[in-house]
Amino acid sequence: MTNTEQICISTARKRKARKEIERQQVSKTNEQLILAEEEERIVEITNLEEFVFYTTKTRFRTESMVVFCESPSRLTDEL
Repeated sequence: MTNTEQICISTARKRKARKEIERQQVSKTNEQLILAEEEERIVEITNLEEFVFYTTKTRFRTESMVVFCESPSRLTDEL
């Protein structure tokens, strides 16, 4: 094998290695974007749950007393 052939093979291996690294980086970036979107959805759901919790009318019992808060059906009707 000549020196030129060895250089060509070495260059080809380096290119292949770079492409693989780039592919992995793109894959990792896509995974991070997906996770970020999922976290954003979780935050949106959590915020909605907090909104519903604080603005809903539900009946619940505290020891011997019945307490009323605003109704979830009212909230749903408004949405």
